[in-house]
Amino acid sequence: MTSEGDVKNIYYQGNITANTGLTLKNVNLNSKVKVNGSWTNVVFDKEQNTYTKPVTLTVAGAYILNLGDNVTFNTPLILKGNNAATLKLTAATGKTLKTVGNRATENAGATDVNLIYGSVTGFAYVDLNTDADANGKLYVEKYVTKDKKENWVYTDGAFTVVKDLTLANAQLKAASVTVSGNVTMTDSQVEADGTFTFNKDLTYTGTKNALTTIRKSATDLTPYLTVKGNVASTDGSTITVKVLENNGINVPKLATLKDNNTCRRLLVAPKADTSLFVPDSANLKEGNKNPYDETGKKTGYIFFRDKSGYVNIYYADEVQAAVYADYDLLGYYVTWADAVAAVNAYKSNNLASETIRIVLCKDLGEALQPANLTLPSTKATVEVAAYGDSTQIYYNNNISLR
Repeated sequence: MTSEGDVKNIYYQGNITANTGLTLKNVNLNSKVKVNGSWTNVVFDKEQNTYTKPVTLTVAGAYILNLGDNVTFNTPLILKGNNAATLKLTAATGKTLKTVGNRATENAGATDVNLIYGSVTGFAYVDLNTDADANGKLYVEKYVTKDKKENWVYTDGAFTVVKDLTLANAQLKAASVTVSGNVTMTDSQVEADGTFTFNKDLTYTGTKNALTTIRKSATDLTPYLTVKGNVASTDGSTITVKVLENNGINVPKLATLKDNNTCRRLLVAPKADTSLFVPDSANLKEGNKNPYDETGKKTGYIFFRDKSGYVNIYYADEVQAAVYADYDLLGYYVTWADAVAAVNAYKSNNLASETIRIVLCKDLGEALQPANLTLPSTKATVEVAAYGDSTQIYYNNNISLR
């Protein structure tokens, strides 16, 4: 459904169903309603108790809905797919998809993005693939409407994909993002103001990939972002994860990850290789240097994943020990038990001839709070040493070598 030359208007009533492949380009879609016997637009007017109801555009089969240049709707928009439909965005720079919300501030802003007040749900595949210089920004925002009790509420803003999501040179922002299948990103960014879940694998290419999440509330500091599957980089790059505060301010700032267990959480990733994630520098507390790295190139934080899959950030002054297999660093650990577990888990074909070193970065236990000292169980020779000055070990149990 396209037009030659200037943008053309389409006036219609009710919802839209696509029973074939559909491309929208260079068209204004104007929904009309009948009021007192005349066809008219219903505009948002809180004082007069009127508001624009969303139009639903449904793709009914295994078809492609292609949203191209210069497309507008005069209402909020509910885009609905099915288990076989595909949604594509190909709008170019300066020629955007635009829907209407129910507030003057909504309709006056965000002119440089493809903006849907409503939701995008149910598509098997969503492809936001654009050239590097194209406008690959898609924002799916909430809109004002009335609930069943006639109260004014914000609703929708959901972005869900039944199978796979592909992004290239794209920015996706929504009130919530859920992808049931795999996600493939190339120099793209995804942000969610609430629920943010990738249920399967994430594969990315390029140095500009980022995921921005927000904490659940001012009291629950757990971020929404969850990546349940594996994460892989095709070119050895990392992916940036940003965590925003949630304190009721319209424009939240990046949170500082520190202090307590929930405050240091970056995301939930029970299976992923955590070395591929990099927190935004503004999420880190100041002075995060690694005093144990002689080259001075490594930042002074480590990731540690707990049994619930939370990837937590700890800093150099919180590290209990480093573990080396001969002279190869296996990792930094925040408790003695974690270091011992790493030693026990280490596998080698020549384990009996190797030396594993647990190097303490600070005192183990305290004089008034001694630790329970359990030694590793391994065929390798284990050395316990310390960085720098003499380090104390305070313990309260018998020691057995196994």
